[in-house]
Amino acid sequence: MNYGLPIMVGGLAYAVNENVDKLIIPRFIGEDANGIYAACYKLGVFMTLYITAFRMGAEPFFFNHAGTTDAKKKYSAIMTWFVIFGCLFYITCRRFCRYDSRIVHPSIILFERSYDCADHFACQSFSGIYNNLAIWYKLTDKTRFGMYISIAGALLTIVSLMVFVPWMGIMGGAAATLFTYFFMAMISWYFGHKHYPVPYESGKIALLIACTSLLSGVSFLWFRGDYFINSALICIYVMIIYYLEKTTIKTIFSRTKTG
Repeated sequence: MNYGLPIMVGGLAYAVNENVDKLIIPRFIGEDANGIYAACYKLGVFMTLYITAFRMGAEPFFFNHAGTTDAKKKYSAIMTWFVIFGCLFYITCRRFCRYDSRIVHPSIILFERSYDCADHFACQSFSGIYNNLAIWYKLTDKTRFGMYISIAGALLTIVSLMVFVPWMGIMGGAAATLFTYFFMAMISWYFGHKHYPVPYESGKIALLIACTSLLSGVSFLWFRGDYFINSALICIYVMIIYYLEKTTIKTIFSRTKTG
C-alpha cells in the first residue's frame, strides 16, 4: 500500500492532465472549437504509442538493472536515445502534419484555423521525458514524490488552461499541457538529482530539443507544404544526431557486423 497507493493517486492526477482540457475549452470558446481540438489531439497518438511502447520495455529493464554497477550510466544513455528518437518522430510528424490531418479527418483544416497540432507531439514528448525521469522514485520506494508532482501538475493544468484558453483559443489547450509536462519533468529532475542522481546528458538533450525546435520553426514559418525542403530538414537533424553520437553509432554497427 505504501508503494502502490501514491502511484494510483498519481495516475488519477495524470488522467486529469490528459482530459480536463476537453472540459474547460467548451466553457470558454464553445463546443465547436472543442470538437476541432479533440480531433487534432488524436493526432498525438503517434507519440503516445511511442511512449507506451518505451515504458513497456524500459521500466522492467530499469528494475532488472538497478543493482548493477553501471545502472545509472545505462539510464543516462536510455534517456538520451529516448529524446533522440522522440525528437525525430516530432520533427517528422510536424513536417507532414497538415497532410496527415486531412487524411485522418477531412474537416480538420489545421493551418487555416491557425492551429498547429504538432504542439501535441511536443506535449507528449515532455510527458515521455517525465516518465523516464520518474524512475528514481520508483527505484528508491519514494513514490509519494510522484504523487505530489502529479497532483501539482493537475492543479497547474487547470489554472493554466483557465489563463491560456481565453487568451489563445484552442492553442491555449496545447500550451497549457506543454507547460505542465515541462514543469513536471523539471521538478522530477530536481528531486531525482537529490535522491538518486543519474548523470543525464543535460547539455546534449537541451541541444537536441533546441535544434528540433529551430528546424520545426523554420519549416512551419517558411516551408509549409514543401516536401523537398522539409525532407532536407529531417536529413539535417539526422546528421546532427550522427555528429553527436558518432562513436555510439559506429560501435553498434561494428557489433552488428561482427554478430
